[in-house]
Amino acid sequence: MPTDSQGRRAFLRAGGLVLLGAAGCRRRVAVVAPPPPTRVDPVEFGGWPDCWKLGNTFVEAIVVPAVGRLMQVRLPGEAGGPLWNWRPALGRPVDPDAAALRTFGGDMARPGPQSTWLKRYGREWPPPAEFDQAVFTCEPAADHVVLASPEDPVTRLRLRREIRPVPGQPAVRVTSTFEKLGGDPVEVSLWSATQLADPEALFLPLSPASLYPEGYTRLGEETPAGLIPHDGLLQWSRARKKWLKLGTDTGPLLWMDARHVLQLDCVRQTTRAYPDHQAHLQIYTNPDPKAFVEFSAFSPLVTLGPGQSVSLTVTLTIAARREADPVAEAALWLKPTPSSPPPR
Repeated sequence: MPTDSQGRRAFLRAGGLVLLGAAGCRRRVAVVAPPPPTRVDPVEFGGWPDCWKLGNTFVEAIVVPAVGRLMQVRLPGEAGGPLWNWRPALGRPVDPDAAALRTFGGDMARPGPQSTWLKRYGREWPPPAEFDQAVFTCEPAADHVVLASPEDPVTRLRLRREIRPVPGQPAVRVTSTFEKLGGDPVEVSLWSATQLADPEALFLPLSPASLYPEGYTRLGEETPAGLIPHDGLLQWSRARKKWLKLGTDTGPLLWMDARHVLQLDCVRQTTRAYPDHQAHLQIYTNPDPKAFVEFSAFSPLVTLGPGQSVSLTVTLTIAARREADPVAEAALWLKPTPSSPPPR
């Protein structure tokens, strides 16, 4: 900005910045308008009352405190979106005492790694009820909401999740935090899980700087089938008869169906230790009849004492597809060029 000592003054006038020079000449410089404000409105969703819709001109998010989840991310004006919702469970209450997990879908968070659950909770599955089968409190604000879980009596952890549309972008940022309220120290990794509808294709970038020789690592007893490499990209699809899982130390992860693309991104802390063979991002594919895939992001392993916390931020970006060929579409997102940047 020119200064008065240079004989110039600036005035904001009706959508433009007018610069007055010493000679009195004028020129108009365009002023970039601020992004449209985010609205936070109470809504009903899927039979659940007391839900919240967060939205602007780029993106909408649906938060359901009754099940402690972000249940949908979608383009404005659309009824559905990429996040998987288990229709038979829509509108039903949580059930912490059920023998089998009541699946809702959506986006949630859990204490990781799962390998600690048997010793800590006496079972390998389902997840701890305080984080997966509990009603969360919800604090709405001007441009975000904050969900909060009950306290887990085993670990003395409480989960808080701030869900916020990103100004000026078709994206939602979710920051999850475990707060240690008391008790003995506990080692934990914050595990954020996003369940997505049956895709046409899944992609992740293959980096020569990866810790893994093939750019990814197998998680589980079986080697994932159907992996197709494409010049720096790895393509995958859901296995229909058995669950499969892989992990990576690079990102982001990409999901697409015939109409939409969703990208999950999470920054890796390169100097820290992660669970599951150092894979901070993971893809799980579920067999029929529940046709979904799950993108997971993990924080580093930390030991929390009373009053301490650990946080993890995940960004979900959605857009309409631009290319009929899924590989060409993936390249726009994961291998962008100056002339063809990813949607923002």
